[in-house]
Amino acid sequence: MLLKSWQRANLFSILLLPFSALYWCLLNAHRALYLFGLKPRHKATLPTIVVGNLTVGGTGKTPLVIHLVELLERQGYKPGVVSRAYKSNKQHGSFIVEPHMAASMVGDEPSLIARRTGVPVAIGANRHDSINLLQGQCDVVVCDDGLQHWPLEADVRLCISDASASGNSFLLPAGPWRELPSRMATMDIVVARGAEKDQPKQFFMQLEPSQPVNLVSQNEVFPRQQTIHAVAGIAQPKRFFDSCKALGFSIVEHAFSDHHQFVASDLDFDQDTVLMTEKDAVKCIEFAKPSYWYLPVKAKLSADFDAVLLTTLNKAIKTRS
Repeated sequence: MLLKSWQRANLFSILLLPFSALYWCLLNAHRALYLFGLKPRHKATLPTIVVGNLTVGGTGKTPLVIHLVELLERQGYKPGVVSRAYKSNKQHGSFIVEPHMAASMVGDEPSLIARRTGVPVAIGANRHDSINLLQGQCDVVVCDDGLQHWPLEADVRLCISDASASGNSFLLPAGPWRELPSRMATMDIVVARGAEKDQPKQFFMQLEPSQPVNLVSQNEVFPRQQTIHAVAGIAQPKRFFDSCKALGFSIVEHAFSDHHQFVASDLDFDQDTVLMTEKDAVKCIEFAKPSYWYLPVKAKLSADFDAVLLTTLNKAIKTRS
């Protein structure tokens, strides 16, 4: 009910506005502690790019983080990634994700990023401790989320704007906004999810699906003529279903809650083909069947974005030295 109320202003969301006002007061009080020096705020030991958003829900952070990692590697950097690891089972202390670790232990996004990129991924509740773990292995860090983490003074702040997912204009819990949209103006770079071209002060990003991949064999010859059960445990499942339909698949839709921890019984559709998101796939590897497939997506951004990101990062690094 809460998610539906965020789509547009209605009676339920209006009734929640007093709680949004309280949230706004607490948010500003927390931020003031750092802005006025009552609590310490400092840069990490390594140059850090923070990728985040001002709204709740999926905006495409993980594909963008992967794009940044691959871009930095092409430019000769040794990037690493830091994440809070939402819904992981190991939140005490920081550690580096190993390939054999289950997504239920480390979180779905860190597991996906580690498997896709092969770079060191550190997770933990304390971002500074996680970044310190990457010293000696990396020379730049991409922080998956963290725009609202005030103790960390990022070198580059990158915010994803997604008009189709932003809903009404209210703060939590009456709306999906973590902060007021005006904070967008303080970002170093703004990425507009779903835009078709660059606009002044912001760059477009689209997610492009590729061919399905089998979880067991890694085969890419997808059986299109069978019944396909499309499974999505993400914030915006309709987007995944629309991508499947755009590829010409006839699907039966199965939407689960965001970050849903899948078990084998969730995917018990006899021998019919199951097609899921890549983020969900990393949670199903341990009980995967030959009928399980996932749909990889890649972030598409302009060459101008890549150039501006690298220029901004290089300037920040020179400022450090």
